[in-house]
Amino acid sequence: MFRNLKTYKAQIVLAEYVLTFVLVVVAITVMTFYVRRVVQGRIRSATRHMAVQIRAAGFTGNVWTQYEPYYANSDAIRSQQSLQEEHLLPHLRGVGIFRQISNEDRGTTAAGSQLPPKDAN
Repeated sequence: MFRNLKTYKAQIVLAEYVLTFVLVVVAITVMTFYVRRVVQGRIRSATRHMAVQIRAAGFTGNVWTQYEPYYANSDAIRSQQSLQEEHLLPHLRGVGIFRQISNEDRGTTAAGSQLPPKDAN
């Protein structure tokens, strides 16, 4: 039994390398979620620190520090009209000529606006 294992050494080592590579790729993929979250937290912390510094400098107005995507408002109107006519025109020898006329119109009208955070509620 051990004689057979000695002949398959290279295949086992290759399988171990492949398994190690897959585990490293999975670990890096999972870590990207945490790294992204850490970067977002640092941005938020820096933004809040900036707002505190602005207020400490004597600014008395409102300071909005974060973008909220639900303040966006967009509308779109789509229209489509289609007209298709088919005619069988007579010919001299009794064989008709087929004629088809197609007309199609499509249109889209879109409008969007972005409210400031103070007008969201």
